[in-house]
Amino acid sequence: MLVSLRLSDEPIKIGDSVERHAHGYVVGGTHAPKRGFSQVQLLPWPQNRIYVLPLPNKTTTMKRKLITTADSHEEYLSKDGYESASTIKLAMQSDQDYLWFKKARPSTKSQSFGTALHMNLLEPDRFEQHYWCLRNEDKVDRDATWVVKANKDKKLELIAKNQGKECLEQEEWDAIQIVSERVIFDDRFTKFVAQSTKEQSFYVEDFYAGIATKCRPDSYMPTIEVDIKTTKAADPKGFWYEFLKYKYHIQRALAVDMMRLFGIDIEQSCILAVSNEAPYNHEFYRVPEHLLETGREMYQEGLRRIARIRDGQIYTGFIAPEHEVDQNGMIVLENKWK
Repeated sequence: MLVSLRLSDEPIKIGDSVERHAHGYVVGGTHAPKRGFSQVQLLPWPQNRIYVLPLPNKTTTMKRKLITTADSHEEYLSKDGYESASTIKLAMQSDQDYLWFKKARPSTKSQSFGTALHMNLLEPDRFEQHYWCLRNEDKVDRDATWVVKANKDKKLELIAKNQGKECLEQEEWDAIQIVSERVIFDDRFTKFVAQSTKEQSFYVEDFYAGIATKCRPDSYMPTIEVDIKTTKAADPKGFWYEFLKYKYHIQRALAVDMMRLFGIDIEQSCILAVSNEAPYNHEFYRVPEHLLETGREMYQEGLRRIARIRDGQIYTGFIAPEHEVDQNGMIVLENKWK
């Protein structure tokens, strides 16, 4: 949990004493606040506030069965019983899309690239512990591909040597290094991401329609959160199509609403779009309130559908109660989908 302490209009310096807040926290110099927090980090912020962050890697359980924890990405994905923006979007497509994903849990090469880039930007200390590079210079026959027997045998040898790590081919590895170098020297990354809380998971039971949900914002500060997206196009027009195609407003609205239950009042939801194709450009975008409201309507509809599916009311194809179907059993196209 992150708590903002609203102070007087006088200038505030790190180390200034803060009296007991309505939530019961006491901060004075380097003293720790009460209620289970063993360490705090004080950050100066506009509007004369000091923000108190819990010690990382500690799990905090709150009222209404709210849980936030610095678990790993793998642990987050393995948490059953919670719906995420990904499964909500699938339920919005069809019952079968949702059920198939729940069983198969597929992963694509682009998702693997995105996961590796996320780690290198947000958790660089873990990156080289988790990944290794299959370098072209390691080939026995450098003029041939890795499928040639001599090179294939060498690849298997290297895989065995790096057991427990994920393999990235040199093209992917180099692209991640190029992107990371560009991004970390962007002033906006330094200001809004580098010093933020990163990779924190949030779990809420009975969030909406009786469904438990989870989210894992890439980074957040007291009033702003930034999510990193790898995408084909990072330019404004191209990313807008990607934004609508992948319904990113569902994910951002869900994260904003869930975080507010933990006392984190996000005022600006942003996306760092990074192209996964040369020349690997990137850009920062803010999601306006009207798109968050649309995303909110959509995730609520998706959770209602999931509740229906869990109750055993499952439809084949794309036919569902909310669709108009003609006398021949065909869905009537409507200009209502967002």
